[in-house]
Amino acid sequence: MKTQFAFLLLCISLVSCNPSQVEQEAVAHHNRGIEYLYNGDLEQAISEFDQAIEIDPQHAEAYNIRGIAYFDKGEYDKAIADYDHAIEIDPKFADAYDNRGIAYFKTGDLDRAIADYDRAIEIDPQFAMAYGNRGNVYLNMDDYDKAIADYDRAIKIDPQFAMAYGSRGNAYLNKDDYDKAIADYDRAIKIDPQFAMAYGNRGIAHFSKGEYDQAIADYDKSITYNPSGASAYWLRGESLLEIGERQRAMSDLEKALELGLPAELHERAVELLDGLSQ
Repeated sequence: MKTQFAFLLLCISLVSCNPSQVEQEAVAHHNRGIEYLYNGDLEQAISEFDQAIEIDPQHAEAYNIRGIAYFDKGEYDKAIADYDHAIEIDPKFADAYDNRGIAYFKTGDLDRAIADYDRAIEIDPQFAMAYGNRGNVYLNMDDYDKAIADYDRAIKIDPQFAMAYGSRGNAYLNKDDYDKAIADYDRAIKIDPQFAMAYGNRGIAHFSKGEYDQAIADYDKSITYNPSGASAYWLRGESLLEIGERQRAMSDLEKALELGLPAELHERAVELLDGLSQ
């Protein structure tokens, strides 16, 4: 089984314009809310967006960004409700459609997610992020060719879109086209040298080709840039086993379990550790 790292991109923007005095107050709360959001203070961010909306109930962007804050809290229904409000105020608000698509994707409503990405792209045909996010849905549906087509389009629009290269690499990885996958991960890493997910997934491609030393080097990098990534420890542990490094493998598997693995990988790691301990 190929364990992959994935990404989602939410659309966020500061507001600047020539507003009235009342609108200026709403914009000030909105922009302060974004600062709190970037700093991870979700409750304070939501409070600022609440005030912006109270002052200006037609502030579509405040609803959109408050939706992102709720999304980050894992309150997806509230996020969707805010995106609904934003779209009701501005039916051509492409970012809000894209963000709502992400929320639907997160809740498993893939058809609605695709419909929202379709609408975002219809409004803005140069919306690279929407193509990338729709590609993620197709990837999740195992429709790799459609996913690749969307990533192709995203990259054509934005040749520096590192995550689109990384996700297209995932699609090629699932098609067992390891060389194309590695080429895409290479490009993603060239654009973003600290792209932990790309290192991890390139490691999977090398592992699948039997290139265990290269896989281990990539997992090392992934762990350097994301020390809390349990999957990278698990994958490096598997690679270390392949080259006979039992003690190091045990250490990595234990670390992966400590950080928390998905249920299916957790069971496998426990089995491997039991076997190595005997």
